[in-house]
Amino acid sequence: MKILDITIYYHKKSGGIKKYIDKKVEILEKYRDIKHIVIIPGKGNKKYIKSKSTIYEINSIPIPGTGGYRFFKSIKTVNKIIENENPDIIEFGGCYTLIPLIQNKNQICSIFYHSDLINDTNLFPAPKHLKELFLGYIIENVLKKSDIIITPSQKYRKILEDMGIQNVKTIELGIDTNIFKPMKKTTNFWEKFGINNNKIKLLYVGRIAIDKNIKLLIKTLKNLDEEKFHLIIVGSGPLSSWLKIKANKTKNLTYIGHIEDEILLAQIYNNADIFVSASHYETFALTFLEAQSCGLPLVAFDLGLQTQFKKDFLVKEISSTALAEAIIKASNCISKELSIELHQKTKELFSWEKTFNKLIDLYDELLISKSSGQTIKII
Repeated sequence: MKILDITIYYHKKSGGIKKYIDKKVEILEKYRDIKHIVIIPGKGNKKYIKSKSTIYEINSIPIPGTGGYRFFKSIKTVNKIIENENPDIIEFGGCYTLIPLIQNKNQICSIFYHSDLINDTNLFPAPKHLKELFLGYIIENVLKKSDIIITPSQKYRKILEDMGIQNVKTIELGIDTNIFKPMKKTTNFWEKFGINNNKIKLLYVGRIAIDKNIKLLIKTLKNLDEEKFHLIIVGSGPLSSWLKIKANKTKNLTYIGHIEDEILLAQIYNNADIFVSASHYETFALTFLEAQSCGLPLVAFDLGLQTQFKKDFLVKEISSTALAEAIIKASNCISKELSIELHQKTKELFSWEKTFNKLIDLYDELLISKSSGQTIKII
């Protein structure tokens, strides 16, 4: 089996899709009978081997206002690679609009639904009727015509099925619980950041973008005692510059920036007390898993996701006041027992091995079905 991944959502400081691709490269190395190709944007054309995967970086132009994303300068170059590699399966990572431009020579077309099409479209600065036309085109000419759409959560499978799309399968993403696990806190860990170790450390890790509701997250601090609570933000994105300015003006806010090293990131999780998110939509939320696997209670809006398995500190009302109340509630429940419970539950439910075993089983089934001329029922 030869699988080709293609996405525009990959650069040094990008988030969940990059992690998914990186873990896929790492784990597919163990499969002798699978060849793996990845096409991603770059500043120039480059081909190299990573583990057993062949990586093509394609010369791409920056997409303004996205915090580092790029779009392929030449679709012809992309199509030439696909023609030369001749994969059995082409998996599109979130980049639905790219699909009509790709020359598919009877390969299985797979879409991994990493991002919420409707909410992402609503963020575009365009008239409502144009957004509706775009959505209609993508639903009818891309999603409904693909061979398989993979969602990381049951919630989004139902959303797609309610839109009349039937070729949908859920495969949850994973986590490395050997890295993200409860560890002893480091004495004076936060002193180098100018943070009082005696404060309750609130942590957000993720993209610094409008869709993550960063401004509402900052607003939540106004409802908390600044002598007791301190918010630490890790990540990068379009609002990074704004956040740096805001952090310089806010006593109980620290912006660290992007952390690539998972070992260091796990240390940051372990030296915080509560994970906080103000995002009002997520398709999966990998950082929710990372935080809980390190033993942190999750305070967030209730998005109906499998990654929100501990419901005690989830919020129904989308407001900074309600979020602050849940933070205070969680701060009174911090304990070693809760930490162990959260880690064990994460370990029981999620792993990257489970993710990619399910994915390969699905692709095997699709290829067998294709070779026999049958249509399989997605269950």
